[in-house]
Amino acid sequence: MKKNWKYSLLLIAAVFALAMGVFFLFYRFDNKYTARGDQAIQGILYVSDDDSVHYLAREWEYYPDVLLTPQEIKEQKEDYYSRYVSIGEYGGMDMGDKNKSPFGSGTYRMTLVLPEKEKQYAIGLTEIFSAYKLYINGELMGQMGNPDPDNYQEQIQNRVFTFEGKETAEIVIAVTDKHSVSSGIQYVPVLASPFKVNIIRGLSLMIAVVFMAFTFFHSLHTISCLGHGISFKVCIFFNNIANLVFIVYNQNMIHTISSRRDFLFEFSLTQICDIFLNIGKCFTDFSKYLLFFRLFSLQRECSLLSYH
Repeated sequence: MKKNWKYSLLLIAAVFALAMGVFFLFYRFDNKYTARGDQAIQGILYVSDDDSVHYLAREWEYYPDVLLTPQEIKEQKEDYYSRYVSIGEYGGMDMGDKNKSPFGSGTYRMTLVLPEKEKQYAIGLTEIFSAYKLYINGELMGQMGNPDPDNYQEQIQNRVFTFEGKETAEIVIAVTDKHSVSSGIQYVPVLASPFKVNIIRGLSLMIAVVFMAFTFFHSLHTISCLGHGISFKVCIFFNNIANLVFIVYNQNMIHTISSRRDFLFEFSLTQICDIFLNIGKCFTDFSKYLLFFRLFSLQRECSLLSYH
């Protein structure tokens, strides 16, 4: 019994160390905030002619509480309050103000200073919550859902938009969100040639598939270990961790492939968490984490009534 306890503790420590190592590698080599390349200064980004990748992480010109078109910004800019924000700096539209609703509308703007020779560019947008219109050089390039508050319709998907530009280009993204856990642009947009942006998108999808496959087979392995002298609680613990990771990456991959908010998937997500909660009762502390994850998934679908 004592030997099994030591083995379980060693296994948990090894998995924890491995996870921290993976997180460090992602921080070191897949950190869009510290990646090489110029960043915008007060809403202006100088794009070099060397076909490099630019992660648009910092100092977006942001207009809170309004949906603006490029024409409105051009003609009435002085009438609207704006500030510079980094992507992911705030979790909602409240800009850190606890007295405001985290939901609402906002407009992001960035000016690109491009080489004199015309080239084709692409901008990759990941899961903007939860409806937006994208304007480039004053033209509507695309939209997901309908950000108009009176006709609001959410639609979330990873998208790539291409455009041709030279000298200067203006990017405007008008966003509305009414009930997501995180509102607005939370994932750093990427600007590069269409080939490089699609390579980055493909690698992200491949990583998600690899993680899903790994966690799925790990889950099967932990279940198979039940009859080989390994503690039931330890097997259930690692099995639940694997399945939670599987679910998270499954959702991310769905948004890469399709914009459809699949109710069956969201419903199954909460039901799976309910099953994990029942199994996780053998770990009092762990069941609390499962409860938190279930509430997190429900918040993605349920509005907070106080802000409706």
